[in-house]
Amino acid sequence: MASRKKNKRLIKKLKMLKAKIVPPEEPLSNIWYTNKQAWKKLDISPSTLKRWRNRGKVVASKQGNKVYINEYHLQKLLKDGLQTIILILSALSQCAEGWDGLLAS
Repeated sequence: MASRKKNKRLIKKLKMLKAKIVPPEEPLSNIWYTNKQAWKKLDISPSTLKRWRNRGKVVASKQGNKVYINEYHLQKLLKDGLQTIILILSALSQCAEGWDGLLAS
């Protein structure tokens, strides 16, 4: 009997925790893409998008059996990727300048 009451209290607590709505930190767009639209827009394979979702690189929402991704998160992913590319290219150009200096002397 005591374990039943304990289980009921735990279930009630879990329901209360699920019911709490946390306001999003980022301003979400009104545009939502399905999983298929998102991987086509990013020009990647479905498995890559799934792997990125599992690793937390892409934030997704699930409603029923459908997965939706907000445009804000896609834009953020592209922006972060572009910044990484710029850092790599600047490092490569510095290396190339160093090699040019070595070859000239």
